[in-house]
Amino acid sequence: MKKILIATRNKDKFKIISKLLSIESFKDYKFISLNDIEEDIIDKKEVGDVINRSYEKALNVYDNLKNNIYDYIVGVDDGIKMKGKMIENVKEYIKSILDNEYLKENEEIYIVRAYTFFDKNKNYKSIITEIPFKYIPLKEKFEIKKESYPLSHVMAPLNSIKTVSNMDDEESNLYYLNYSKEAYNEVKKYFNNILISNIDKIHTTELGLKRIEKNINIHCDDIVSYIKNKIQDKNCNIYKIGKNWYCEIDNIKITINSYTYSIITVHTIK
Repeated sequence: MKKILIATRNKDKFKIISKLLSIESFKDYKFISLNDIEEDIIDKKEVGDVINRSYEKALNVYDNLKNNIYDYIVGVDDGIKMKGKMIENVKEYIKSILDNEYLKENEEIYIVRAYTFFDKNKNYKSIITEIPFKYIPLKEKFEIKKESYPLSHVMAPLNSIKTVSNMDDEESNLYYLNYSKEAYNEVKKYFNNILISNIDKIHTTELGLKRIEKNINIHCDDIVSYIKNKIQDKNCNIYKIGKNWYCEIDNIKITINSYTYSIITVHTIK
């Protein structure tokens, strides 16, 4: 099974991010947090803007993971945009927001969320999403738990008075996804384009050519060019598992080594 490691120990954040990614763009993946692995990854001090911090989180895990069995490692970092100002360090403002000292009721607040995805070859893609909410003051105080997301108790979608903490998972996920799916699709397109941009490197051996001819019952002068054209077809479904690329089109499945770009096998899909 394809696996994604989200570089966080925050249970609330992991729940939100894994669900959002799994709804559409990465629905065939198993999601794992740093709490689920045996290796002890030491966190680095966070510096820079949200994009840089998401990059550093993913890179730190990538560089220090002894057994990288994951198709992607994802670093995630949040900021807030309030009163027209981007605030990178949310933690400094949480108490004053919860205590109703910073925002007025129904004032807009944007969750700015940065993601950086690393694949096994250390290719990476960073994206950023902005999700609009309105501020709903707390009616009663509550205890802020470690590794939780307290702002969910004072943020409501623009078209609702129900805070995120009071929404069911489906409601909140659909709201987040509405402002995130375009960016998620950018990630998949970027990594798929790595294969397309290296299309000239695709090759096979004489023995490989004979196997392909036999497996898909084809006879042509240039089988490698035939395979390349199939991969570049707009209807080709390209995805990556571990060290291999997989391309499916016209009932044909093509497997290519992501390091050498050698065609491993081509066969019909039954």
